Amino acid sequence: MLMGIVHMPAYTDYWGKRTRYPLIADLMPLKRDKEASIGLGGKVVIALCQTIRQKPAIIYADNFFMSLELTHILREEYGILSLGTIRTNRLRGCQELLPTDQQMKKKKRGSSAQVVCNKNKLAVVKWNDNKVVTLISSYIDSHPIETIKRYDKDEKKKVHVECPQIVKHYNKHMGGVDLADMLISLYRTPFKSHRWYLGIFSQLIDMCINNAWLLHKRDGKNIMLKDFRFQLFEGLTKSNKIVKGINATEDIGEDLKIHKPVSVRPTDSVRFDDKGHLPEAGDETMRCKYCKSGRTTVFCIKCNVHLCFVVGKQKRNCFRNFHTK
Repeated sequence: MLMGIVHMPAYTDYWGKRTRYPLIADLMPLKRDKEASIGLGGKVVIALCQTIRQKPAIIYADNFFMSLELTHILREEYGILSLGTIRTNRLRGCQELLPTDQQMKKKKRGSSAQVVCNKNKLAVVKWNDNKVVTLISSYIDSHPIETIKRYDKDEKKKVHVECPQIVKHYNKHMGGVDLADMLISLYRTPFKSHRWYLGIFSQLIDMCINNAWLLHKRDGKNIMLKDFRFQLFEGLTKSNKIVKGINATEDIGEDLKIHKPVSVRPTDSVRFDDKGHLPEAGDETMRCKYCKSGRTTVFCIKCNVHLCFVVGKQKRNCFRNFHTK
């Protein structure tokens, strides 16, 4: 047996002029890459934003993806505005101009503080709700501040709380992501495997099912998600398939079958396609076209042949046997 040796490119070859692989080079971090500071999450956001054709556009993301560098790059180089939560350790010194989380918690609920950079057109806002949250945006800041209703545990009722405009925009447009996560957590497709990609596959399946359910509800069909998943399961497992009954009868003997039919029979492609073969009761009693002794008024509306049902000790189902190979 002969075995060949394949030379794989080195780490530095990915950025060479002759052997550069764009898909790998765009995702692998390198210090000399000008977008290296945004991290892998930021690179994924940029890769997805390159598919946006209508600009200017606005994207929303959580603190796993957002950073000051990503917000600036999206606005200046791609013409895309952004808004999202951001982690404190990614503020690049901006946190020194804002109150700390401990100081914000001592203030009343709804208090906020912001820092604006007019040169780079960025706004960072801290807001004290149930916990302190930090947001960044390249198109909006905290003004105008509005009032919203939030539940208060001490008073056990909803109270009016000041809400910055950036928070209102974030809650309005990020609700879809939270809703998708919530629906997936309700009925998650179980996939236990050491192969990591199966988890991604099951996540995609759940997302497709939930999106189909939302479109189903949009058409005015009110159905619970659990019932929709059951109907989908039955449709995928039983559609275009022959399902044998619990007390399915066996086929009749060869000596009782009609081997040389005189009347016209449907072609095999029509006879065994498992679609549209429904029994109908006629007015005349005719001979069964499958067995030699049966007489019946029941015929197949698609094949237009009479086929009998017999119950009792010598039961038989010529209708089913006729359409089964």
